[in-house]
Amino acid sequence: FESNSIGISVGTRDCHNAIESCRIDRNRAEGVLLRPEGMRPVEVHSVRIAHCEIVGNAFEEGEGQVSIHADAHDVIIEDNRITGSNRLLPAIHATPTASNIYLAHNTIEECGESVAAASLVTDRPRITFGYGAAPEAAFRHLPKAR
Repeated sequence: FESNSIGISVGTRDCHNAIESCRIDRNRAEGVLLRPEGMRPVEVHSVRIAHCEIVGNAFEEGEGQVSIHADAHDVIIEDNRITGSNRLLPAIHATPTASNIYLAHNTIEECGESVAAASLVTDRPRITFGYGAAPEAAFRHLPKAR
């Protein structure tokens, strides 16, 4: 994910995503964006970002290397190397409405601050991935089959 407008964009109804072992490099805006239009009940949730190199993004626009918006929740960001750009933005930015964000073992360099988020948690959210792994509540926004 290199030299794009946004590196990886996670949006409405995107849930139970694993972003792993990626290089996200020199994108004009955020390297990883959990988009702002995701309000409940179609919010972004249960996202894991791990073992990635997130480098030099948001050099023209955006709020951080990783930016979490709207009602996003249950986000795990662990074991990444996050390096800033010419704009000294936070490595990880979250709006006040985002919640349950877990950070662990990230290496952060050349960023204005490591984290600009009030909704951090110390207990790792329990998230499952893969076909058939989502709980029934994950489908609450869809019409029931007859």
